[in-house]
Amino acid sequence: MRLTASTAAVLFLLAPVAHAQNAAQLIVGEWHCSAPAGDLVSAGPMIYKADGTSTFDQTVTGKIDGMDLMVRLVGNATWQIEADGRLTDRILEANGLAGTINGQPLPADMLLAFADEVVANGLSTSDFTVSAHEMMISDGEGGGSSCRR
Repeated sequence: MRLTASTAAVLFLLAPVAHAQNAAQLIVGEWHCSAPAGDLVSAGPMIYKADGTSTFDQTVTGKIDGMDLMVRLVGNATWQIEADGRLTDRILEANGLAGTINGQPLPADMLLAFADEVVANGLSTSDFTVSAHEMMISDGEGGGSSCRR
């Protein structure tokens, strides 16, 4: 079979389509995510790795019982895209590195309890959309995480 110049040009133009990344490939990398939850907002970097693991460094801020709260959490998780196209995340470990309430340091036992609660509630399966520079993860209640590269 002989290629004409116009056929070669069409094949060259279609090559990116043939190699388009799928959702799992697009997720891999570092994202800056923000997730409002009631009066609290969690924000910071999340790194999704190709092996299905992820790490996070999030700062939770907002009001709790009328007091200003700030907690920095780091940890690791797993992720996968289910057969139905939904994203499942499972937080395996979280550590409270620092925190304040009304400007006063949180005691170590409160940081530990906060991190333990994050792990205990750390399984989610969500609808999501992802592109090269933006990812939206739905919480199923009109909210969720907004992530950008």
